[in-house]
Amino acid sequence: MSAVPDWLETFWHHAQTNDHVCGHQPSTKATLVLIAEYCLMKKHLITSVSLLTLALSSHAYANESLIEQSILNMGGQNNDAVVNQTAGRAGDADVSQIGRDNLARVTQSDAQTSRSPFVNDAKIIQRGRKARGRIEQKGRGAGTVANTAKITQYSEETNTLPSGYAVNAKIFQRGMQNNSTMEQGSAGAKVSGVTARNEQRGLNNWSTIVQTASASPLTRSLVTQKGQNNESETSQAGSLQRIVVDQKRDGNKSYVTQQPRADMTASVLQRGGSESTIVQVSRKVDAIVNQYGSGQTSDIQQKSGSKNSVAEVTQRGEQNRSEITQLNANNTLGMSNKEANKTTATVKQSNVSNKSEITQGTVGTNSYGLTAKVTQRGYNGFSAITQLGHTQSATLVQRGTNNKSRITQRGDNQTAEVTQSMRNNKSRIRQKGSSHTAIVYQTASAGNLSIIRQRGTNNTATVRQ
Repeated sequence: MSAVPDWLETFWHHAQTNDHVCGHQPSTKATLVLIAEYCLMKKHLITSVSLLTLALSSHAYANESLIEQSILNMGGQNNDAVVNQTAGRAGDADVSQIGRDNLARVTQSDAQTSRSPFVNDAKIIQRGRKARGRIEQKGRGAGTVANTAKITQYSEETNTLPSGYAVNAKIFQRGMQNNSTMEQGSAGAKVSGVTARNEQRGLNNWSTIVQTASASPLTRSLVTQKGQNNESETSQAGSLQRIVVDQKRDGNKSYVTQQPRADMTASVLQRGGSESTIVQVSRKVDAIVNQYGSGQTSDIQQKSGSKNSVAEVTQRGEQNRSEITQLNANNTLGMSNKEANKTTATVKQSNVSNKSEITQGTVGTNSYGLTAKVTQRGYNGFSAITQLGHTQSATLVQRGTNNKSRITQRGDNQTAEVTQSMRNNKSRIRQKGSSHTAIVYQTASAGNLSIIRQRGTNNTATVRQ
């Protein structure tokens, strides 16, 4: 390679000294771009172009790093990019990799003696096969930390590994006001496995995971947030989807969306005044929500085609609300109706003023084998169950005073059973069709009300007060 031209050497000199031209100091990124352009003009084929610059900003504590790795014609292979920014504050790291079998790692933290506010920003972009990205951001000093991290992974060709997880992303953040984003996609190419993991500790955290890759056999997301005012949004569109969200303490929110593929599982555990929304559109889907605290809300929607589905909600505290909607399509899989539409919804609530609503089945469809189970312990509770189809069962247990229950069933061979203990409870059951069974047990001595209305033939009603 010939010597570096005078213009580039002069430009680089000005970028690192206070000897500015017309009072202007070229930025770090501008310098790096000129170096890259010079290499391209010389038409040198390089296996890895690594442009790495540290501490060139006008601020003594601000670090900036840019790494680009590729082969000019066909993409890089087996490239590793490592950035460590741990000596100052206000770190900026950008890593871009194009090719196969690439690994990128970024670590950012403030100096332990730093007391001024600082911000770290890290971005990783990987295009190709078998990409792995890691970002870790943490604050050790006394300054207020605001971390931003983003990993984007995109596969444009068949991407398989015997062990799975051909596309892998992890972000770990410790501090305050953190923001994490992970995007994993493909252009219709088969990807053997996609996984994204995020862990945040602190206040005001936000996590976003979007997985649109055509992954088989597994798409997995894990989000753990510890602190206050945390929010998590996760979306998946691959096969064998698995989402686990664990949020602890105050003001947590979780939004989960799983698009039309088979075999989905979403599990959310929240401790505090939490809110959870799960939307699943497929068959063989499971949704499990555990919420411990006050003022919690759970909304589970298992939409058209959600056959062989299970929804479970457990809530402890006051003024909790749970809503489960399960809409089953016609049996189009060649199985018997009973096999194709086994769907279960389970709600457990304890304490005061809890509300539960379950809707199963769709008018005009063959929804078979639907089961709803609700248990409420406390007082001033309300439960509503609506089932449309055939051979369905609803079981409700309310233990306390001033509780209300409403069960509506339309179809054939349906069973409704209500058990209410203590006083001033109300039960209403409506059944339309044939061969229905309604049973109400109200064990207190006074103040209870039971109303059963049945339309059709071969129906049976039993009330014990």
